[in-house]
Amino acid sequence: MLPTVSWAGSFLGAVRVTNTGFGSPISTFEVVFKLGGSAGVVSAFNGGITAADSSGTRMATSPAWLPFRLIQVGQSFEVGFNGTGTFTDSTIVSVKVNDTTIPIGTGG
Repeated sequence: MLPTVSWAGSFLGAVRVTNTGFGSPISTFEVVFKLGGSAGVVSAFNGGITAADSSGTRMATSPAWLPFRLIQVGQSFEVGFNGTGTFTDSTIVSVKVNDTTIPIGTGG
């Protein structure tokens, strides 16, 4: 989760998925994350981002066409979004790739 461009009151952000050696090309992903501070999401592109739930978490999902343009080892893909407020930080809550839950913080 990173901001790509910022200006007063808004920013462009992205949830980046990088295939560093997954067992097969990545065809689907779900990244659950939480934005810090008052940052919000207006709209997404290259995939989807859900509205914040009661705890403030959102989910970035791969686009329906990703299985036709797989993320190969060494490649990255970004779900971009228009953000509101000021980006201060973010927390990744969980990650699922090709329907497999990926442990966070293990370098895997």
